[in-house]
Amino acid sequence: MDGQWLGAVSVGHLEVPYLHQERGQKCWEILVLFDIFLASSLQVRTEKHLCAEPLTSATLITKSDYDLRNLTLLSHGSLILAWTFLRVNQRKLDLVSWPPTGIFKLAAKLLGLDSKLEKSLLIPFREIKVECTIPKDDGTLASFVGFRVQHDNARGPMKGGIRYHPRDEVNALAQLMTWKTAVANIPYGGAKGGIGCNPGELSVSELERLTRVFTQKIHDLIGIHTDVPAPDMGTGPQTMAWILDEYSKFHGYSPAVVTGKPIDLGGSLGRDAATGRGVLFATEALLNEHGKTISDQRFVIQGFGNVGAWAAQLISEQGGKIVAGVKGFHGGDPIDPKSILVEDCDILIPAALGGVINRENADDIKAKFIIEAANHPTDPEADEILSKKGVVILPDIYANSGGVTVSYFEWVQNIQGFMWDEEKVNNELKNYMNRGFKDVKEMCRTHDCDLRMGAFTLGVNRVARATVLRGWGA
Repeated sequence: MDGQWLGAVSVGHLEVPYLHQERGQKCWEILVLFDIFLASSLQVRTEKHLCAEPLTSATLITKSDYDLRNLTLLSHGSLILAWTFLRVNQRKLDLVSWPPTGIFKLAAKLLGLDSKLEKSLLIPFREIKVECTIPKDDGTLASFVGFRVQHDNARGPMKGGIRYHPRDEVNALAQLMTWKTAVANIPYGGAKGGIGCNPGELSVSELERLTRVFTQKIHDLIGIHTDVPAPDMGTGPQTMAWILDEYSKFHGYSPAVVTGKPIDLGGSLGRDAATGRGVLFATEALLNEHGKTISDQRFVIQGFGNVGAWAAQLISEQGGKIVAGVKGFHGGDPIDPKSILVEDCDILIPAALGGVINRENADDIKAKFIIEAANHPTDPEADEILSKKGVVILPDIYANSGGVTVSYFEWVQNIQGFMWDEEKVNNELKNYMNRGFKDVKEMCRTHDCDLRMGAFTLGVNRVARATVLRGWGA
């Protein structure tokens, strides 16, 4: 990197010497490696003492956003380290943040939370790591690491997906689930977990053995009223069926221990379409606020997975015009995936990966509304650019909460032993999404903020109130 080395950034007892000043600019840039759970006590020290105060808003961004080819990603013991990009201008910090920790800090400040309570809300309840060794089909042994981060249980059992993927990035996602379930006003906290593997390289029988061994290792740490897993990346209804069966060997038949199950094992009708249908209901609520309807609007839907496909189908059924969308959607023409986000439309629905809306393309986006069906599709710099353009963004923490809401319905049905028809599921989902939007708007009015901050203040406030009422300081 160009620039003069000026000092070192200290993270705990780690020294990361990557402080530099870019030539010809009047700002200082720091690239920091840090453990997300040390964020509240992160200290920046330099030889010239540019910043002597703790960074109380430090958080994650995606590594790909910046050119880090000349830097080395460090690991230390069991700490999970991640990149953060900070800009210091005239001794004043301006954090370029990535949800959820950075926005949590801003929400906590708006709510006036006690600093000790704020820190308590960030610390996970429990982190689990287990070794899962299985015989492969060829007779050899293979070992995989299983993990589960249980973030918060102040409002109820922890809830979150099980993913089979080589990368472990569940810490921030577990925290995000805490705020998301609170925004949806369902009685859960947040969790996330999985196994570090590539499911495409394993046979069905190997995946079953791996899932059962993982369940054996964590069965006493999950449960109907403790932690309720669900499908995520690389897993599905069959994975949940294996978990249910293995868990039931220890605890008796327990259909409510997981959601997203096959219908024949207590899964809920309407679950497959739930996230996409929730996106439809969220969009209707937003448009109603602006005196518009689905049938008046032109839509671009980026992403061809479950959420994007269902959203496209349901919006089309309501009269919305899909001008560019999911691959294979009838009635549309093929389009370059790189240009789909900047197509002329009224409403853009990113429904694939995170970070697709960024500073490179934000200026070119023509949509008046963005509905975040994917998790964190809009990076902070793009958020600021779009806000200045007057684009209204309906945040992911609310917009894609239909899936976890219907998972809650499935859990309720299993506990009651009384299953609902699909019409009731869809009607209840619409009620929850409509109430959720009204609650978010109320927080926007109270704190004079945008929809993203309104949603986060809503979620954080509900968790904070439950934590205080339960006697967190005792």
